[in-house]
Amino acid sequence: MSVQDYTWNHATDLENGLEYLENNADAVTFRDIKIKSSGVRKVGDILLKENCRCRALVLQNVGMNDKGAQYLAQCLTKNSSLQYLSLERNNQLTDDAIIAFVNCLEEHN
Repeated sequence: MSVQDYTWNHATDLENGLEYLENNADAVTFRDIKIKSSGVRKVGDILLKENCRCRALVLQNVGMNDKGAQYLAQCLTKNSSLQYLSLERNNQLTDDAIIAFVNCLEEHN
């Protein structure tokens, strides 16, 4: 399955996107919405829920920093539904964030 096959829900703000996630959306896009790391934490908390069925998540240009990325990576180690993640244009992320996601992938293998 490619990302074009997902049913995408495009968030207009943080609450709208969280609602999509809570209602088991197949794919959710947060694009150019400054949800920052506090919003990323809320997204991660939903991804931790057993009933979360989101398979694709785009967090593009949301103002995420390393702290938010590290929390999201921790959440993903316990999530079995997500198959696609895009973090484009979060320019403040450093190598620490990349290492957190690499460690997440290693735990899944």
